[in-house]
Amino acid sequence: MSEDKMDLNGFLKSEDEFQKQYDDIKIEYTPIKVLIVTILRGRVKDSSLYKGKLKISVTCPQLYEFNQFTTKVNVNCEANETFKFLLGEDVDLTEEFLCQVKLLYGDGSCSDDAAVDVSQLCDKVTSHVTLGLEQDCEVDLQIKIRTMDSPDFRLGVGLHKGEKDFRKLRIPKVYENLRKILKPEEAPTKIEETPIISLCSSGGGYRSMVGTMGAIEALQDAGIKDCLTYVCGLSGSAWYLTTAYGTESVSPPHLKLFHESLKQKMTISVYRKLIDPWHFAEYWKYIKTKRRYSQPTSLVDLCGFTIGSVILGKGNMEKTLSDLGNYVKDASVPFPIFVSLHVKNTILSSGFHAFMECSPFEVSFPSFGIGLKPGDVGSIFNGGALVRKCPEFPLHLHQGITGAALALLFAATPGFGEVEDDFIDFMDRLRLDRKASVVEIENSEEEIDLASDASGDTEDDEYDDDVLEPPDDDSADLHFFPDDEKTKTPEEIRSENEVIINKLKTPKPKTPKPNSGDGGSFFSRAVNFVRSRFVGPAPNPESLVGRVRNSFGFNLLRNTAMKEDRDSYVGRTGKMFNFTYNLPNLPNLSMNPHGVSGTTFERMKCQDKRKRLVRKMSVNKKVISLVDAACHNNVAADIPMRPQRGTNVLIVTDFSEWASDDLMQPVTLLSAAANAWKEGLKFPLFDFKTILQLPPTECIVLEDENDDECPIVIWFTLCNKKFKEQQNYKPRSEAYKNMEDFNKFIVYGEKTAYSTMNLSFNPLDFERLRELMYFNVMSNMEVIKSAIARATERKRRVLKRNSEKKNNE
Repeated sequence: MSEDKMDLNGFLKSEDEFQKQYDDIKIEYTPIKVLIVTILRGRVKDSSLYKGKLKISVTCPQLYEFNQFTTKVNVNCEANETFKFLLGEDVDLTEEFLCQVKLLYGDGSCSDDAAVDVSQLCDKVTSHVTLGLEQDCEVDLQIKIRTMDSPDFRLGVGLHKGEKDFRKLRIPKVYENLRKILKPEEAPTKIEETPIISLCSSGGGYRSMVGTMGAIEALQDAGIKDCLTYVCGLSGSAWYLTTAYGTESVSPPHLKLFHESLKQKMTISVYRKLIDPWHFAEYWKYIKTKRRYSQPTSLVDLCGFTIGSVILGKGNMEKTLSDLGNYVKDASVPFPIFVSLHVKNTILSSGFHAFMECSPFEVSFPSFGIGLKPGDVGSIFNGGALVRKCPEFPLHLHQGITGAALALLFAATPGFGEVEDDFIDFMDRLRLDRKASVVEIENSEEEIDLASDASGDTEDDEYDDDVLEPPDDDSADLHFFPDDEKTKTPEEIRSENEVIINKLKTPKPKTPKPNSGDGGSFFSRAVNFVRSRFVGPAPNPESLVGRVRNSFGFNLLRNTAMKEDRDSYVGRTGKMFNFTYNLPNLPNLSMNPHGVSGTTFERMKCQDKRKRLVRKMSVNKKVISLVDAACHNNVAADIPMRPQRGTNVLIVTDFSEWASDDLMQPVTLLSAAANAWKEGLKFPLFDFKTILQLPPTECIVLEDENDDECPIVIWFTLCNKKFKEQQNYKPRSEAYKNMEDFNKFIVYGEKTAYSTMNLSFNPLDFERLRELMYFNVMSNMEVIKSAIARATERKRRVLKRNSEKKNNE
């Protein structure tokens, strides 16, 4: 056997052993019994009696919920739709238990019932039944009873098989690429020594999209992009990644053309789509599909559809997460992860939040050890059983959820999320309002209770009293300190800590509000715009404008604009059916299933005046809420740093919004570190005080020299200090090579073109921001390569220690 083959086999064995420690962690599931009914087809002898389509209703009247489903079928055609009915402990199959079938006509009438006695069926035996209904119509059914020992989703803390297979292909490719760009003495000598390098980008709307482009181009030109195993994004950076992967434009032959096409698309204002009748006509078609399955909708659907129509383009509006699987399965590009957040509507994200990871192979909720097939997201579950399959969420809906700017209602701490000042003020007032009500979904074809987790949550649903840690009234709000600070008195610690916390909580300086002639605050301008466009004298209802203005989309937009209260903002979160509904023994896990470990965390102490975060999900709500993960923190560093992924070098590109170019404080970095430590994740320990005293800088490197298993973090920002100092700077774009002062512009401030809410960039603004991020990353490329070299050596030492330990056992 060749040396290369032995090296590969050794790596594959090592990778399997590494993942096995997480695959072996089992999560309990209580078996359930289900009745599975498949409507095969509807047949009629005289089709002239029907107008092409029938609805067939299947009902188990002895059940209390999810006891009726309806499907549309074409006469004499295959239907093949399957439903599951959960047979609880109170169901006695020794007595008569009926499954009824009837026809539903277009005029609202229905046929008489035809029934099957399920109690006569044998367990696990499939029965084929034909039921005769009125007017010579027959329905062919397939029925069986089965005990489910596992749910219809993956239960466990390990990675999905598709991701594990990807790693086995990608890491050897990264190994070969690192040997090309690193010095021979710094490069890995075998595949096992290859460090896992991850790129994690923040939110920030179009500013984040363009900044991510610049960073990707710099990494590409330096050969680092081909060394990435993971790319992760939320909000604006997720818009970029979903579009790049959805259009299969990540590889070098397509990347440049893709970025140029985005530059043209981003000149189109997203807001103009909201006054385009044809846009709403297409949106209505999409909504009608969701209504057929009674899937909940909200303003996020409209936002996602609108964003997608601009950046994805008309030809890709049907793309789904599942479609990305074929593109990434050969591991020629990094593995993409798009991040959203599940929240509860009655409390802020500081009280409850759970990450939703979206990848080509799975949509997972690590806090609960649950992984859904992308095609099952949005379907109806009961007790872990998929009781009705619904259409898969399109990519544009994921774009709407991950970039839901109006999720600000759930911001844990102003300044930690992606916010705008007048929104913070408005949301603070909203939090004092009455409890949220659910979004009303009209004209549903099935009577499914769509009450979200906003209503009916008891105090027990929000917190688990058994694990709450009572606060120390004299303790500081938040404090992290290493061993050498233990000698300080409590008074000294509190004093220093109070300074840090005050800096974190001090709101950004506010720019003067425009006078009424300029339109007022952002929210006022938005409401006035919507009112002027959509709320006015009613046009002729038969005209095109009249038909559009009376459509669902316009009414939804108009209603939310007119309702300036908390209820309408709760309605602006994304909605999906609760996959944990009636699921017993739901686990509550940290992002590190093994808990806190390692020298870094043994030296770290954490005091938190707030209640400890406990993710106790509502299993009695049929609909859950999803928002932009930036409402918790604008960088989802927790996701690539999960120990199952083994990230050794984390490159972060932070595009968070600040008051001005001179007032950039790395608050997002502090928040990311605090969140990681609380989750038991390894994040380099550092002094908050020192970081906060740093002037605005392009790059911060964090490393724990005492823990080889702790990743090196390289944190990039949009600081333009060095960029502006460049004399006679020549950008890469031919159109601006001779432009003086190309690099003399502001990124943050009152007159900036890069506000988070600005959803259109002219070509010059686009090129300037892209070039700035390209410059920041490229000018620190040796810093990145040096960190990769150190991570390689650290991994080599870890492998040596593990080998010695194994030999001594």
